[in-house]
Formats: sequence, C-alpha cells, structure tokens
Amino acid sequence: MYPRRPFESPVLFQCPDVRSSGEADVIKTRGPSWRIVEPGVSYMGTCGNRRCEAEKSRVLSNMGMGKHRPNEEICHEQIRCPACDSPFRPDQFFFYCCSAKVNFCINGERPDELRVSENRADKARVLGKTGSPVTYSMLIIKVEMPGTFEDDSTLDTIPTAGLTSVSTTASSMARSDLLRPSYMDPQDILYIQDSISNRFQRGRRIADTMNQLLSGSLSVDRIPTIHVFQWKGRWHSEDNRRLWAFKKAGLKRVPVKHVDRHSVDDRKFSTLNGGVSVRVR
Repeated sequence: MYPRRPFESPVLFQCPDVRSSGEADVIKTRGPSWRIVEPGVSYMGTCGNRRCEAEKSRVLSNMGMGKHRPNEEICHEQIRCPACDSPFRPDQFFFYCCSAKVNFCINGERPDELRVSENRADKARVLGKTGSPVTYSMLIIKVEMPGTFEDDSTLDTIPTAGLTSVSTTASSMARSDLLRPSYMDPQDILYIQDSISNRFQRGRRIADTMNQLLSGSLSVDRIPTIHVFQWKGRWHSEDNRRLWAFKKAGLKRVPVKHVDRHSVDDRKFSTLNGGVSVRVR
C-alpha cells in the first residue's frame, strides 16, 4: 500500500468579498489611464506608490476575459497600476460588458458559486466592499462575453453610493453601443420551461420581487436585463423567473437583450404548452 499523505491545509488569502454587490457609472469620455476600463474584469484599488501620478486615486487594472485566480495574480504581481506599473492589492472586482462565473470558498464555510452578467453600456457591476476583505481558501473567476452566464444575483437591490465612476476607451464605447438593450412588453414574451423554482438562486422569493415591482418600491432598471430570442416564430426568454415576476407585476415595458437561439442550453426547453404559462414549484 502507498503511504497515506498527510492532510494539507488549504492556502488562505485575503481578497474582496464577492458576496457584496454594487454598481458604478461608466462615463463615456476618455480619462486618465488609471480610470479607463475595457470589457471584462478589472481589479480596482488604490496605488501605494507615493511617486505615482495616481497616488491616492482609485485605479483599475484591466484583466479582460478568460479565467482568473486573483490570489495567484496578486502573488505573481500581475495586478499592476496602469499609471506607474507598480503592483497593488485590489479591494473590488469590476465587471463591464461581460458575464462571469465566480467559484469561491470563504475560510470556514462551504464552497459556493455566483454568476454575474452585465451588459449595460453605462454601468459596471462591482463586487467587494472597500476596506472589508474576507479570507478565502479558493477563488476562481471565469469571465466571458455578456449572456454566457445567467445572472443569479438578480433582484438584490444594488447600491450606487460611494462607487467610483470611470471612463471607457473609444473602442470600448463602440463595442458597448452594440450591447444597448431594447424594450418589450413581457406579455409578448413566452416561457421555455415547464416549471420554475419559487426562489432565485440566492434564496429571494420571486413573489417578493413581483410585489415590490407592483408597489413601485423596486424599479425594473435595478434588475439585470432578461435575454430574449425567436423560437417557433414567437419571442421567448431563458430568464423565466424574472419574466414571471414581470408578467405578474403587470409591467408593460422592460429592457431586453436579444440573443441567438443556439446560445441557449437545450436542456432548458421543457415547456409543455408552448410557453404560455409556467408552474411555480
């Protein structure tokens, strides 16, 4: 028999708390290098180099699309200030015109996953709260084009105070203009599933969201855009829980993002009545 290997404790490290979500305005004018953001994930923090022209300013290190391991990128000094090229430790993750799957394990807790999708041209999603890092044993961020991963942090209202606005490059603006949502009446959109859960992935009840929309205490603009596509000559959505909340709240105009039918997982298609109605489990 092979000798039993001793138990190896996980490597612990500190990073921004991905469970804390907010948003930032994206200004469509060119600014200083440390305030420019490209589509994908950027690491936001403060440069500690006293000789840097961005000293004491919030800076963004653009990392783009692909798979990122923040701890390794910090250890190998890949996260660098765009103004002086000095390494810095981020205190927020900044997602612009992209979607992301975040696998994480906070020390002492069970592994978890969250998904972010942000396709608004003038907004970015921010994870993490300045000055409040947490200790992880694992953190992996996979970043793809908008719509690749369905947003499951929906419907938590998103705070805007205290977040830094940034500028986009001209090329970013050209790409983001293509991502602007149009609007549709949710009553004209059909479901693709036979049944849906009565809660979103983070535990929020879809009925609570419907009631907040109905009362006006929650604006549809604070909810990530649903994806729609043509199927069998009619408009359908893959975001069936959000669509249910919109329909039941009696909304007549909601933002939508048009996607290709073939980008939708075939396993989601389970409707037995053409998408006219859906059963809430």
